[in-house]
Amino acid sequence: MNATLTHAWVLTQRELLHWARQPIMPVFNLAFSVMLLLMFRVALRWRDGRARRRGWPQTPSGASPTGSGRCR
Repeated sequence: MNATLTHAWVLTQRELLHWARQPIMPVFNLAFSVMLLLMFRVALRWRDGRARRRGWPQTPSGASPTGSGRCR
């Protein structure tokens, strides 16, 4: 257990030193994650309340998008 905590502390210090040398990297990583989230939201057109009000096509609950009710 002691060795595990020691290794964890060494890795934490190493990571904090990287952040001190390159402070833009944590900001870039956060911005990139938010950008991916927004891109997937647009690409998949998540159907929340705003999407319904914009008139995006809706499928009745329980109906498949193909209309057949089964996979082909």
